[in-house]
Amino acid sequence: MLQRLIARFPQGSIRRNAAQILFLQVGGITIGLIASIIVGRTLGPEGKGVVDLFRLLTSLLAEIGLFGMTTGLLYHFANQRRPLAQIHGTGLIYAVIAGLITLAIGALAVDVWRRIFPGLEDGLIVLAFGLSGFFYYRSIWAAITLGTDRPARAQQLSFLAAALNLAGTGYLALTGRMTAAGLIGVAAATTVIPALIGLALMIRRERRIAPSVELARLSIRQGSVAWLGAVANLINFRVDQVLISALLDTRAIGLYAVSVRFAELIFVLDGPIIQAALKRVSALPAAESYALTRRLFVNQIRLSGGAALGLAVIAYPVIVLLYGPAFEDAVLPLILLVPGIAAWSCARVLANYIVYNRGLVWIPTLFSLIGMAVNIALNLILLPRIGINGAAIASSLSYTVVIILVLIAHRRLRPVTIVEG
Repeated sequence: MLQRLIARFPQGSIRRNAAQILFLQVGGITIGLIASIIVGRTLGPEGKGVVDLFRLLTSLLAEIGLFGMTTGLLYHFANQRRPLAQIHGTGLIYAVIAGLITLAIGALAVDVWRRIFPGLEDGLIVLAFGLSGFFYYRSIWAAITLGTDRPARAQQLSFLAAALNLAGTGYLALTGRMTAAGLIGVAAATTVIPALIGLALMIRRERRIAPSVELARLSIRQGSVAWLGAVANLINFRVDQVLISALLDTRAIGLYAVSVRFAELIFVLDGPIIQAALKRVSALPAAESYALTRRLFVNQIRLSGGAALGLAVIAYPVIVLLYGPAFEDAVLPLILLVPGIAAWSCARVLANYIVYNRGLVWIPTLFSLIGMAVNIALNLILLPRIGINGAAIASSLSYTVVIILVLIAHRRLRPVTIVEG
């Protein structure tokens, strides 16, 4: 039925691409939520917290080690018309080399990482670092598929990863073998398998691999500013969990991760629109792009604001019903997080115009760094005093600061002539 609805939209239109991405994202999130509920009910907040801590570490590594390679390769592929064999070859070799370097850093400095992530054993820390190369390749592969104007392809692979994770989690639960270590093994498998599938699909499309040192250097230079902003955003969204791990315990991580998971459901409403409209926002004349972005922003306020209000209303019954009374303390952090998440969701729509149409990558990057600094400072003040509720307040306020800055910048970049529509 949903596929028939999608088919009604014109081929290649923003609405069609957004609908396809939304369908896959909702499916992947639903599958992931089911797996999370199974884990929470079986292991409780403390055991779930170990798994969440491992996923937190891998998510940080997955972005930090890219150094802007994805953005740079996408630019040289879509804008500079570099051949696919060169783009893919460069990205593949980078993923291998950077992955090995990351693994060495993890293994040689495991004592340092144990202090930052005290809930993880040494072997699990090294495993997280060892998976980095596969995360790097998946990000690079996703960027290349976006450059071929197939924005839904990356979501298909993410959906597959979620399905594999649910299958592995269900097997462990049904056989009575579920442990934090076993679930981390499943997470590792669902990282490696989709990456290898993506590699096979890319080689099927272009068998030649022509890596270029020059292209790697240019891509890192081209994408370094955007990468800095992406890392700042990632830290802004995950620093609360890192500080909870260092200052509290794995139980607190398990509870807070549930709050974050539900709050970030709001992002499912802006991701499809952003990805589907990216090419048009980038290519249109400034006045038309500004008008399009403004219309998208108004619609996003309605969507994200309504979702935030709805989540706040149903937070208590949903969390207690799905996860059980042991997770009751995750309700208030969720309610405190949703206003900030909704604000950030809307800010991302405006940032597309600033970055991809006006070419001012440094502006959102600067705002992300400011938001990160605010988040860290507020967390250090509030977290020791009021626990995970303080982390939620700090994060929500920092996200709101960012949207205020983005709104000001977007308004000042308003073209002289605006096309209404």
